[in-house]
Amino acid sequence: MLWLSRALLYEMYEGNRSLKRKCDPETINYELRKNIGSVWSKTREFNNISSFLLQNCNELNLIGIDSNFSMTHYDFSRFFESLKTHYAIDKDPDLNFNHFEAILNTLVTQSYDANINSEDFVLLHNYLKTISERVKNHDDEDQVLKNYMLQEIKNLDLFARAIEAGISEGSKLRDEQMANNLLWTANNYYPNEKIIVWTANFHAANKLSEAIYNEDNNFYNSFITFAENVSDNIGKDKVFTVATLSTNGNYNQFNNIS
Repeated sequence: MLWLSRALLYEMYEGNRSLKRKCDPETINYELRKNIGSVWSKTREFNNISSFLLQNCNELNLIGIDSNFSMTHYDFSRFFESLKTHYAIDKDPDLNFNHFEAILNTLVTQSYDANINSEDFVLLHNYLKTISERVKNHDDEDQVLKNYMLQEIKNLDLFARAIEAGISEGSKLRDEQMANNLLWTANNYYPNEKIIVWTANFHAANKLSEAIYNEDNNFYNSFITFAENVSDNIGKDKVFTVATLSTNGNYNQFNNIS
Protein backbone atom coordinates (compact mmCIF):
# COMPACT_ATOMS: atom_id res chain seq x y z
CA MET A 1 0.00 0.00 0.00
CA LEU A 2 1.21 3.50 -0.81
CA TRP A 3 0.03 6.23 1.54
CA LEU A 4 0.50 9.85 0.57
CA SER A 5 0.68 13.15 2.37
CA ARG A 6 -0.10 15.96 -0.06
CA ALA A 7 -3.19 13.86 -0.89
CA LEU A 8 -6.56 14.18 0.84
CA LEU A 9 -8.30 11.15 2.32
CA TYR A 10 -11.62 11.14 0.45
CA GLU A 11 -10.26 12.35 -2.90
CA MET A 12 -7.63 9.61 -2.95
CA TYR A 13 -10.22 7.05 -1.84
CA GLU A 14 -12.28 7.90 -4.92
CA GLY A 15 -9.11 7.97 -7.05
CA ASN A 16 -8.13 4.52 -5.82
CA ARG A 17 -11.61 3.19 -6.66
CA SER A 18 -11.27 4.71 -10.12
CA LEU A 19 -7.97 2.89 -10.66
CA LYS A 20 -9.54 -0.40 -9.58
CA ARG A 21 -12.22 0.05 -12.24
CA LYS A 22 -9.83 1.06 -15.01
CA CYS A 23 -6.06 0.96 -14.66
CA ASP A 24 -4.40 2.41 -17.75
CA PRO A 25 -1.75 5.14 -18.25
CA GLU A 26 -4.35 7.84 -18.92
CA THR A 27 -6.38 7.09 -15.76
CA ILE A 28 -3.25 6.80 -13.63
CA ASN A 29 -1.92 10.12 -14.86
CA TYR A 30 -5.28 11.82 -14.31
CA GLU A 31 -5.71 10.53 -10.76
CA LEU A 32 -2.14 11.35 -9.75
CA ARG A 33 -2.39 14.88 -11.12
CA LYS A 34 -5.87 15.48 -9.69
CA ASN A 35 -5.43 14.07 -6.21
CA ILE A 36 -1.80 14.67 -5.29
CA GLY A 37 -0.40 18.12 -4.56
CA SER A 38 1.44 19.68 -7.47
CA VAL A 39 4.57 20.12 -5.37
CA TRP A 40 5.05 16.40 -6.11
CA SER A 41 2.75 15.37 -8.93
CA LYS A 42 4.48 17.62 -11.48
CA THR A 43 7.95 16.27 -10.79
CA ARG A 44 9.67 13.80 -13.07
CA GLU A 45 10.80 11.64 -10.14
CA PHE A 46 7.33 11.19 -8.70
CA ASN A 47 5.76 10.44 -12.06
CA ASN A 48 8.06 7.45 -12.44
CA ILE A 49 5.59 5.82 -10.09
CA SER A 50 3.04 5.66 -12.92
CA SER A 51 4.71 2.66 -14.53
CA PHE A 52 4.94 0.95 -11.14
CA LEU A 53 1.22 1.52 -10.58
CA LEU A 54 0.40 0.12 -14.02
CA GLN A 55 2.21 -3.10 -13.15
CA ASN A 56 0.70 -3.42 -9.68
CA CYS A 57 -2.84 -2.05 -9.92
CA ASN A 58 -4.48 -5.13 -8.42
CA GLU A 59 -2.12 -5.40 -5.46
CA LEU A 60 -1.44 -1.75 -4.64
CA ASN A 61 -3.84 0.69 -2.97
CA LEU A 62 -3.31 4.45 -2.92
CA ILE A 63 -4.41 6.19 0.29
CA GLY A 64 -4.42 9.92 1.05
CA ILE A 65 -3.63 10.99 4.61
CA ASP A 66 -3.31 14.78 4.52
CA SER A 67 -5.66 17.22 6.25
CA ASN A 68 -4.45 20.37 4.51
CA PHE A 69 -7.34 21.67 2.39
CA SER A 70 -5.44 24.60 0.91
CA MET A 71 -6.55 25.00 -2.72
CA THR A 72 -3.01 26.10 -3.56
CA HIS A 73 -2.15 22.40 -3.48
CA TYR A 74 -5.33 20.36 -3.58
CA ASP A 75 -8.48 19.64 -5.52
CA PHE A 76 -11.27 18.44 -3.21
CA SER A 77 -14.13 18.83 -5.68
CA ARG A 78 -15.29 15.21 -5.32
CA PHE A 79 -15.72 15.59 -1.58
CA PHE A 80 -17.60 18.87 -1.80
CA GLU A 81 -19.80 17.75 -4.71
CA SER A 82 -20.70 14.56 -2.85
CA LEU A 83 -21.73 16.61 0.18
CA LYS A 84 -24.09 18.59 -2.05
CA THR A 85 -25.40 15.95 -4.47
CA HIS A 86 -25.49 12.85 -2.25
CA TYR A 87 -26.11 14.42 1.15
CA ALA A 88 -27.82 17.64 -0.02
CA ILE A 89 -26.15 19.84 2.59
CA ASP A 90 -27.15 22.91 0.56
CA LYS A 91 -30.79 22.02 1.30
CA ASP A 92 -30.34 21.54 5.06
CA PRO A 93 -32.63 24.00 6.92
CA ASP A 94 -30.26 23.95 9.91
CA LEU A 95 -27.32 25.10 7.80
CA ASN A 96 -26.74 28.53 6.32
CA PHE A 97 -25.10 27.05 3.24
CA ASN A 98 -24.16 30.32 1.55
CA HIS A 99 -22.41 31.55 4.69
CA PHE A 100 -20.70 28.19 5.17
CA GLU A 101 -19.50 28.23 1.57
CA ALA A 102 -18.22 31.81 1.89
CA ILE A 103 -16.18 31.04 5.04
CA LEU A 104 -14.88 27.81 3.53
CA ASN A 105 -13.85 29.57 0.32
CA THR A 106 -11.86 32.16 2.28
CA LEU A 107 -10.25 29.42 4.36
CA VAL A 108 -9.12 27.16 1.52
CA THR A 109 -7.97 29.92 -0.84
CA GLN A 110 -6.08 32.02 1.70
CA SER A 111 -5.06 29.42 4.29
CA TYR A 112 -2.93 31.02 7.05
CA ASP A 113 -3.43 34.44 5.46
CA ALA A 114 -7.21 34.19 5.80
CA ASN A 115 -8.89 37.06 7.63
CA ILE A 116 -11.64 35.16 9.45
CA ASN A 117 -12.98 36.44 12.76
CA SER A 118 -13.48 34.23 15.80
CA GLU A 119 -17.27 34.30 15.46
CA ASP A 120 -17.10 32.88 11.94
CA PHE A 121 -14.69 30.16 13.07
CA VAL A 122 -17.23 29.14 15.74
CA LEU A 123 -19.98 29.12 13.11
CA LEU A 124 -17.81 27.06 10.74
CA HIS A 125 -17.21 24.40 13.38
CA ASN A 126 -20.95 24.31 14.12
CA TYR A 127 -21.74 24.03 10.40
CA LEU A 128 -19.36 21.08 10.10
CA LYS A 129 -20.98 19.46 13.13
CA THR A 130 -24.39 19.85 11.45
CA ILE A 131 -23.03 18.37 8.22
CA SER A 132 -21.49 15.45 10.08
CA GLU A 133 -24.82 14.66 11.76
CA ARG A 134 -26.59 14.83 8.40
CA VAL A 135 -24.13 12.36 6.89
CA LYS A 136 -24.40 10.04 9.91
CA ASN A 137 -28.19 9.97 9.68
CA HIS A 138 -28.29 9.47 5.94
CA ASP A 139 -29.48 6.07 4.71
CA ASP A 140 -26.42 4.77 2.83
CA GLU A 141 -25.93 1.36 1.26
CA ASP A 142 -22.19 2.05 1.02
CA GLN A 143 -21.12 2.33 4.66
CA VAL A 144 -17.43 2.55 3.73
CA LEU A 145 -18.03 5.65 1.63
CA LYS A 146 -20.00 7.20 4.50
CA ASN A 147 -17.16 6.47 6.92
CA TYR A 148 -14.63 8.12 4.62
CA MET A 149 -16.89 11.15 4.30
CA LEU A 150 -17.20 11.45 8.08
CA GLN A 151 -13.45 11.18 8.55
CA GLU A 152 -12.89 13.82 5.88
CA ILE A 153 -15.30 16.18 7.65
CA LYS A 154 -13.13 15.74 10.76
CA ASN A 155 -10.11 16.60 8.63
CA LEU A 156 -11.75 19.78 7.37
CA ASP A 157 -12.63 20.79 10.92
CA LEU A 158 -9.04 20.11 11.97
CA PHE A 159 -7.77 22.21 9.07
CA ALA A 160 -9.87 25.12 10.31
CA ARG A 161 -8.54 24.66 13.85
CA ALA A 162 -4.99 24.60 12.50
CA ILE A 163 -5.53 27.91 10.71
CA GLU A 164 -6.98 29.38 13.92
CA ALA A 165 -3.93 28.24 15.88
CA GLY A 166 -1.38 29.80 13.50
CA ILE A 167 1.26 28.13 11.40
CA SER A 168 3.54 26.85 14.19
CA GLU A 169 0.82 25.17 16.26
CA GLY A 170 -1.23 24.40 13.15
CA SER A 171 1.65 22.44 11.64
CA LYS A 172 1.73 20.24 14.72
CA LEU A 173 -2.01 19.59 14.43
CA ARG A 174 -1.58 18.65 10.75
CA ASP A 175 1.11 16.04 11.51
CA GLU A 176 -0.98 14.59 14.33
CA GLN A 177 -4.04 14.34 12.08
CA MET A 178 -2.08 12.74 9.23
CA ALA A 179 -1.07 10.03 11.69
CA ASN A 180 -4.69 9.70 12.86
CA ASN A 181 -5.80 9.24 9.24
CA LEU A 182 -3.23 6.53 8.62
CA LEU A 183 -4.12 4.68 11.82
CA TRP A 184 -7.88 5.05 11.23
CA THR A 185 -7.66 3.69 7.68
CA ALA A 186 -5.19 0.91 8.49
CA ASN A 187 -7.09 -0.31 11.57
CA ASN A 188 -10.49 -0.26 9.85
CA TYR A 189 -9.69 -1.43 6.32
CA TYR A 190 -6.10 -2.66 5.91
CA PRO A 191 -5.01 -4.18 9.24
CA ASN A 192 -2.60 -6.71 7.71
CA GLU A 193 -1.06 -4.67 4.90
CA LYS A 194 2.46 -3.38 4.46
CA ILE A 195 2.39 0.42 4.42
CA ILE A 196 4.75 2.71 2.49
CA VAL A 197 4.28 6.42 3.12
CA TRP A 198 5.53 9.02 0.64
CA THR A 199 5.98 12.29 2.48
CA ALA A 200 8.45 15.12 3.05
CA ASN A 201 11.52 14.29 5.12
CA PHE A 202 10.33 16.65 7.86
CA HIS A 203 7.06 14.76 8.41
CA ALA A 204 8.89 11.42 8.30
CA ALA A 205 11.61 12.36 10.82
CA ASN A 206 11.67 9.97 13.76
CA LYS A 207 13.96 11.91 16.11
CA LEU A 208 13.26 15.52 15.21
CA SER A 209 13.93 16.79 18.72
CA GLU A 210 17.59 15.88 18.26
CA ALA A 211 17.89 18.25 15.28
CA ILE A 212 18.77 21.95 15.59
CA TYR A 213 16.44 24.40 13.86
CA ASN A 214 18.73 27.29 14.69
CA GLU A 215 20.46 28.44 17.83
CA ASP A 216 17.70 30.83 18.86
CA ASN A 217 14.71 28.64 18.04
CA ASN A 218 13.61 25.44 19.76
CA PHE A 219 10.77 24.73 17.30
CA TYR A 220 12.00 21.18 16.60
CA ASN A 221 12.19 20.35 20.30
CA SER A 222 8.45 20.84 20.75
CA PHE A 223 7.31 19.27 17.46
CA ILE A 224 6.00 15.68 17.27
CA THR A 225 6.12 14.63 13.63
CA PHE A 226 3.74 12.44 11.67
CA ALA A 227 6.20 9.52 11.85
CA GLU A 228 6.67 9.92 15.60
CA ASN A 229 2.90 9.97 16.13
CA VAL A 230 2.57 6.76 14.10
CA SER A 231 5.46 4.96 15.79
CA ASP A 232 4.18 5.96 19.24
CA ASN A 233 0.91 4.20 18.37
CA ILE A 234 2.07 1.04 16.61
CA GLY A 235 5.57 0.57 17.98
CA LYS A 236 8.94 2.08 17.12
CA ASP A 237 10.21 -1.31 15.94
CA LYS A 238 7.59 -1.30 13.17
CA VAL A 239 8.34 2.12 11.65
CA PHE A 240 11.48 3.33 9.89
CA THR A 241 12.32 6.24 7.63
CA VAL A 242 14.33 6.45 4.41
CA ALA A 243 15.18 10.06 3.57
CA THR A 244 16.31 11.38 0.18
CA LEU A 245 18.39 14.51 -0.28
CA SER A 246 19.71 16.48 -3.25
CA THR A 247 22.59 18.94 -3.53
CA ASN A 248 21.99 20.43 -6.96
CA GLY A 249 19.45 20.76 -9.77
CA ASN A 250 16.08 22.46 -9.62
CA TYR A 251 12.67 21.72 -8.18
CA ASN A 252 9.37 23.44 -8.91
CA GLN A 253 9.10 26.78 -7.08
CA PHE A 254 12.55 26.30 -5.58
CA ASN A 255 14.39 26.15 -8.89
CA ASN A 256 16.08 29.54 -8.43
CA ILE A 257 17.91 28.55 -5.25
CA SER A 258 21.59 27.87 -5.80
